[in-house]
Amino acid sequence: VPSGTPGDPRAVQLAFLREIRRVIRADGCLFLAIENCYAWKTWFQHADGHTGLRFVTWLPRRLADMYSRLRTGRPYRNYLYGKSDYSKLLGEAGFSETSFDVPLPGYHHPTSMAPLAHPKTIQRAVSPPGTEGLRRWKGKLKGKLTARFPDCFAIRATSDSQSQTFVERLCRHVEPSLRESAGTRFGVENYRINGEMGIVTIVLCNESQTGIQRAVLKLPLHDRARDNLVRESETFSVIHDGMHPLSSMQGLLPRVLSSGSFERENFVIYSYLYGETGDHRPFSRTKLASKAVEFLADMHQASSDSMKSTTTTAIELVAMAGNRVRSLASSTAQEQFVRRIVESLQDEWSTNPLPLVIGHGDFKLANCVFDSTSKTLSGVLDWGAGFSPELALYDLAFLLVGMEAENAELTSVLSAWMQGHPIEKTSLEQLDWFSRRVGVVVTPDRVKQLAGYQWLKRIAPLAGGYECRRYDFRYLDSMFDVAAGFSDSAKS
Repeated sequence: VPSGTPGDPRAVQLAFLREIRRVIRADGCLFLAIENCYAWKTWFQHADGHTGLRFVTWLPRRLADMYSRLRTGRPYRNYLYGKSDYSKLLGEAGFSETSFDVPLPGYHHPTSMAPLAHPKTIQRAVSPPGTEGLRRWKGKLKGKLTARFPDCFAIRATSDSQSQTFVERLCRHVEPSLRESAGTRFGVENYRINGEMGIVTIVLCNESQTGIQRAVLKLPLHDRARDNLVRESETFSVIHDGMHPLSSMQGLLPRVLSSGSFERENFVIYSYLYGETGDHRPFSRTKLASKAVEFLADMHQASSDSMKSTTTTAIELVAMAGNRVRSLASSTAQEQFVRRIVESLQDEWSTNPLPLVIGHGDFKLANCVFDSTSKTLSGVLDWGAGFSPELALYDLAFLLVGMEAENAELTSVLSAWMQGHPIEKTSLEQLDWFSRRVGVVVTPDRVKQLAGYQWLKRIAPLAGGYECRRYDFRYLDSMFDVAAGFSDSAKS
């Protein structure tokens, strides 16, 4: 604000905030996403994003102004602050109550938010899981620095200590059903934003005399996410009523505690699955993968009979994904890549089809919950893209490709699979075990087919009206380069 307005920078900022306080309702809320002047990355990694000057946010204002005039010929007017000074500035503007969260990885495209008052939650979100040696040490150091000196803040400011956020009002609204199910009142513990699925996931928590109890609130960001969330919650209810092919596995799936519409927003509250998600590596990577693959095999066997009566075919699944991906092609060559993949898969599966099962749609270790003591799988999360007919090996291939992509570029992993040769030996071992367990033959040609189909499925969501505004076109071009490799393989 001060960069384009004359006057003392702090006075300009204060006048702007006072005007916001004047025009919003008495119980209104200001949500402010702003940089932290003490961000640890400005020590030696990055210059100030507003001025391009290194270390300027750490300097006293007079020195910062001299430094800016010397280096750029302009005065320093982009004032940033730390937590206490932001609270003081907002207080002077009439916002007496402030709370601070840390958006991760940043406030432009956050995937999660953790309260600044919960440093361990921030450290856990920042530190890369499953690493060893120097990389593990660096990850822990980065987590501790981010918890103490975050890049930015998400600040909620009000002038009424009694004012409530939407989530707080929602929790009060559903309190009777939550108490009946879990026996306690909930508050917000942390947030996670899944941009690809269009879902905000909020962990609700309460510390009572009986211990810490949690629940999970999901809010859709757009119509497709709302439809997926409704289907997911309705299917969970059917499963727990014992009326679904996966009812035998209900102990591994969340239970719906409450759902409906509140203040014109759809919501679902699920029971919390306790344990550690696989991306945080509660034990060895190989054992995690084995437990996850065992679950997929059980799900295959539990649902394969019910899929025999479905009218959906593998040909239709390929065609639907292909049509969406074709709309993303930016050249004739890219359109031809899509056509060749679709025709190759349809030709193969018209004579040698894979069986259909109930799919998860986004099966990865981050969606698997494990008991770190017993080293068993204790639950599977985020079924918004699932509970529909899917190829028998798709979820398995998605899991293995994702695990290989932890140590290599996704495009490189898909390219290797499109040649019929997964990068890691453990992937071949898991494919072999699964094929013997469920009776589906896996050959190098089938690995190629799975890679081609997975390529279509990974790109297809980008054709949606919401997703097309948030993806990187360079990613799309790199994925089409992968498709060229599949086309060459199919020709040979």
